[in-house]
Amino acid sequence: MAFDGVMMRAVRQELSARLTGARIDRIYQPSRYEIIIIARQAGEALRLLISAAAETPRIHITAVAKENPESPPAFCMLLRKHLVDGRIDRIEQVGLDRILRISVREPDYYEREGAAAANRGKTLVIEVMGKHSNIILLDDDGETIMDSIKHVTRGMSRYREVLPGRPYSPPPAQDKRDPLGETRESLARFIEESLPGDDSAEVSLARWVMNSFMGFGPTLAREIVERAGLDPDAPVRAAVPDAGAGAAEQVECIARRLAAALSDVSEIIKKGQFARPSVIEDSGTGRILAFAPFPLIQHPGGEGIEVVKREFASISEMLDYVYTPRDMEISLAEAKSHLMKAIEGNLARARRKLERQEEALRDAENAENYRLMGELIKANMGVLKKGDTEAQVINYFDPELKPVRIELDPALAPSENAQVYFAKYAKAKRSLEITKEQRDRTRDDIEYLEQVALTLEQAQSLDAVDEIREELIASGYGDGLPGKAKAQDGRRTRARDHNRSRRAGPDAAAGTPRPMRFKSEDGYEILVGRNNRENDFLTMKHAAPDDIWLHAKGIPGAHVIIRVDEKGNVSERALLDAAGLAAYFSKGRQSTNVDIDYTRRRYVRKPRGAKPGMVIYERQKTLAVPPRLLPSEPDYDNGRDDR
Repeated sequence: MAFDGVMMRAVRQELSARLTGARIDRIYQPSRYEIIIIARQAGEALRLLISAAAETPRIHITAVAKENPESPPAFCMLLRKHLVDGRIDRIEQVGLDRILRISVREPDYYEREGAAAANRGKTLVIEVMGKHSNIILLDDDGETIMDSIKHVTRGMSRYREVLPGRPYSPPPAQDKRDPLGETRESLARFIEESLPGDDSAEVSLARWVMNSFMGFGPTLAREIVERAGLDPDAPVRAAVPDAGAGAAEQVECIARRLAAALSDVSEIIKKGQFARPSVIEDSGTGRILAFAPFPLIQHPGGEGIEVVKREFASISEMLDYVYTPRDMEISLAEAKSHLMKAIEGNLARARRKLERQEEALRDAENAENYRLMGELIKANMGVLKKGDTEAQVINYFDPELKPVRIELDPALAPSENAQVYFAKYAKAKRSLEITKEQRDRTRDDIEYLEQVALTLEQAQSLDAVDEIREELIASGYGDGLPGKAKAQDGRRTRARDHNRSRRAGPDAAAGTPRPMRFKSEDGYEILVGRNNRENDFLTMKHAAPDDIWLHAKGIPGAHVIIRVDEKGNVSERALLDAAGLAAYFSKGRQSTNVDIDYTRRRYVRKPRGAKPGMVIYERQKTLAVPPRLLPSEPDYDNGRDDR
C-alpha cells in the first residue's frame, strides 16, 4: 500500500476545506514518530494525525483517539510552544509530490493588518516518503529549520541535513513528468517516443508508468494501464514491439491508449473529483489489496480471488479504515517484541543458573569419592609425610586392588589432608539434597517461562500482552519488564468486519478470565486458555471433575477442556477436534503431528507453590494429531460454570 502524490492531493483538498482558519487547541505525540493536532473549527474539534513512521507514513483527519503520554517529547513541546492557539492559514502541496506545507499564523494575525503581520507564523512541513518521512517545523521565514521529528545528519544523507538551525531544502526532485501539465497529445508523443527504447524494458507496464510520471504509486499506475485495456503486469519489451512489420503502428496505438487513460485520471485529479474514495480487499481474508481517492476498476490479487469494493464518505475515513488495523499490528508486534526480550533474558539467566546447579550436583555426587580419599590417607599414614604433593596408594576397598592417585596439600600433615577430604565429603552430602531441590525449582522456572514465551508469541491483542506482563510481575519477574502496552484507541482492537473479528480479544481488565470457546463438529463445547492465568482458572476452578483435559505432551501449550455430556462421555470427533486445538495452541503448531495427552480433569492437580499454569497429571492417554484451528470463529467463555 502506498500513500502517493495523488493521495496527498486529495488529502490537501480535504484538509483545506475543513481546517483552514481552524485554531490549534492541543498537540500531543502518542508515539515516537506520530503527532496529533487537535484543531477547533466552528465548534467542532478535529483530530489531525501526522505520522512519519516508516511503515505507515501519512496525514489525515482521524476518528481514532490515541493516548496522550504524561511526559511529552521535546519536539512535541516545541510544537506546543509555537503552534498552540495559532490558526491554520493555508495548506499547500508541493507540486504532485508527497510534501505538504501547513502555514500556522500567530493568534492575532486575523485582527492585524499590514505586510509585517503576514510574515508572523510558522510552517509545518510533512514529507511522506517511506522510511525517509519527516515532520519539520520551520521558522517565520519559512526557510530555517527549528526542529524535526527525525534528525538527518550529513553522515545519513549526502544530499541534505535536517537539523535545527540549518536551512530547509526539500528532498531531491524526481526525474518524472507532471501529468497534470500535459495534454493528451503531448502525453501520447512522450509515450510513443520513450516507451519502445526505454532502458527498463524488462519492467512491467505499470512500473514504467509509475517510474515515468509524478504522483502515481503502484495502485494508480496499475489503474491507468488497466483503464488503457492493457496488461499491467506485462513487461514493456513484450507489450511494445521495437521492430518488425507494423511495430510503429502498434506503439502508436498503445501510446494513444495509455495517453487517454492518463489524461482521464489527470482530469479527475485536476478537478478534485475525490468524492468516492474506495478500497478493494480480499473478501476471504480482509487483506487490503488497493485503495485510492476515487473508484477503481482494477481487480488486484489475481485470478480466483474474490474481492470486496468499499466506498467511503471522505478521504480521512478511508485512510482510518486502511491504516488503523496496520497501526494495531505494529503496536502489537512492538509490545510483544519488548516483552519477549525480557522473557528471553530471564530464560537465559535461568539456564545459566541450571548449568551451575548441574555442575554443583556432579561435584556433590563425588561425595563418596572424597570419603574414600580420606580413608586411604588414614590407612597410609605411616608412609606419607608433610610436604608430599600426591600419594600413590592401593585402594583396599577395590576387589581388584587397583592403585589410586590422591592429590595432597604439601603444607598439611597427612592427618590434616585426610580431614580436608572428610570435610569435602560432609559438605557434599549436606548440599546434595539442597542442590537437587534448587535444580528442580530452576527447571520449573524454565518450563514456566517457556510456556509464557509461547503464550506471548500467540497473543493477538494488546490486552493479552498486558495480561501476560501482569502475570510475570505477580510471579516475581517484574524487574526489567517494559511498561504497559499503549492502546491505539479506547477499544484497543478494531474488527473491520466478520473476517477480521479474530483480531480483537476480550477485555482483560474485566477481572474474571474468559477462555476461548469453540464447538466441536458434533456440538461439544471446547474451552481453551489463552495464558497461564486462564489455564489455572479453566483447569482448577472452571472445569468439572469428569470433563476431559488435554495438553501437548512435553512441550509448552494451552490447557484445553471438553465439556462432557450428561452421561459423562465425549465423542471421538470432539476428542480429535479438541486435540487439534491443543496442538494448534502449543509450541508444535508448525509440526505435522503433535502428541496430545488427555485425561479426566479429576486426575490433574497443581503442586503446592507451583507457578500459574503448571500442573501434574496421571492416567493419561495420548493421541497424535495435526494442529488444527476449528473453522468456526472462537467465542469467549463467560467465566461461570452454570451446570
